[in-house]
Amino acid sequence: ACTYSEFDKLYLIAISAFEVQPISTEVQEGGVARFTCKISSNPPAVITWELNRTTLPVTMDRVTALPTGVLQIYDVDQKDAGNYRCVAATVAHRRKSMEASLTVIPGKESKSFHTPTIIAGPQNITTSLHQTVVLECAATGNPKPIISWSRLDHKSIDVFNTRVLGNGNLMISDIRLQHAGVYVCRATTPGTRNFTVAMATLTVLAPPSFVEWPESLTRPRAGTARFVCQAEGIPSPKMSWLKNGRKIHSNGRIKMYNSKLVINQIIPEDDAIYQCMAENSQGSILSRARLTVVMSEDRPSAPYNVHAETMSSSAILLAWERPLYNSDKVIAYSVHYMKAEGLNNEEYQVVIGNDTTHYLIDDLEPASNYSFYIVAYMPMGASQMSDHVTQNTLEDVLELPGTTHEHLLEGLKPDSVYLVRITAATRVGLGESSVWTSHRTPKATSVKAPKSPELHLEPLNCTTISVKWQQDAEDSATIQGYKLYYKEEGQQENGPIFLATSDLLYTLSG
Repeated sequence: ACTYSEFDKLYLIAISAFEVQPISTEVQEGGVARFTCKISSNPPAVITWELNRTTLPVTMDRVTALPTGVLQIYDVDQKDAGNYRCVAATVAHRRKSMEASLTVIPGKESKSFHTPTIIAGPQNITTSLHQTVVLECAATGNPKPIISWSRLDHKSIDVFNTRVLGNGNLMISDIRLQHAGVYVCRATTPGTRNFTVAMATLTVLAPPSFVEWPESLTRPRAGTARFVCQAEGIPSPKMSWLKNGRKIHSNGRIKMYNSKLVINQIIPEDDAIYQCMAENSQGSILSRARLTVVMSEDRPSAPYNVHAETMSSSAILLAWERPLYNSDKVIAYSVHYMKAEGLNNEEYQVVIGNDTTHYLIDDLEPASNYSFYIVAYMPMGASQMSDHVTQNTLEDVLELPGTTHEHLLEGLKPDSVYLVRITAATRVGLGESSVWTSHRTPKATSVKAPKSPELHLEPLNCTTISVKWQQDAEDSATIQGYKLYYKEEGQQENGPIFLATSDLLYTLSG
């Protein structure tokens, strides 16, 4: 008989056909040759290369085989000519690609100057924690360009987990969150400022981790319990709640607002273990808390005769009468309110002392319907909910002179829909209102976006240009800085160069 521990796993070993095959190419002597192949397998295949069906040694400085399936050959000469193919091998399989020929064109004795050109730049990569990634960068030019790496955010590159493969490919091992960012490959002609750049974004996925955990609570019967749970991760985790291991669904008493679980009018059956679960494509985590329900038979009756009065576009006054039973034992009241229209609206709660029977709620939205109820508390228990009352807030109203034909509404929320209508009035009274018209305010990022500066270019010598710019005098946008980009015609873009608000001149050299 065989026994297996819980750590034993069954793997399905499989390998696909080649998704990318090497392609025949012609390269001038002294140039750079590049072949690539790609295959999917589980576990990942080890890729090696053959020249004329003989294993290609990659110990030479000018030959680099990347684990991504790329072969780079620098300073190509006639002995490099031949047929190349890649071999993908796993424990159980071995596949060979089609052959591709490398033809070497004889070079001229006197080589002319060539500015750097990146023939294979880094590609955007999404990876998980603790993996290894390779950012490729291969460049040509005469003299041979020097390849260097930096981060676009100017943070230093992690030297402990990073090394250069071959002539300038960047390999990052044991990937962590701080490795995420935009990486810039720069190919520079030695001893000059002639260079070109290519960049790629490294996105690091991370499993969820809690930043706020739910805390165990003790609450009286008919009271309210609020659990809060927040998690972070990449991509952003989805939050859900469980009771004794079973998924909770919202109902009249129990509401879920992503990071919050609210249980109203607690009953004995609510005494349980509650779990917050955060999950994304990288994994899931659980955190738990206990709700203990305290029982008391001698609890007050519900507040009664609850009524609401609209005071303004944002305020409603709520009033009630003390419970008829055990009112002398009441130590506090809780006022509950939420929007009466729509689904899964969040319920808000305010706790006030027992020395008052009215409360002004003044943080409401204009022209909206709200539902209210009151609960009375004593040291060891809470009353039932009072009857619900519904009341609506007023519209926001502005009174303008009769000679006015336009008005600027300020202080509005960005990316929000506002309804506007107008009514004319005389000494006799108000006339009939116009129909409502709907308007959406722009998003915050598009409010007062600055206009493009006007650029003036002046060559100072054969390698230097003076760049000047000025802002439109009538542009009222608040400028926080400038980004300068430039490129040689037909080449990739350089930049950005970050400049302060006060900078209106920059000199480009090289």
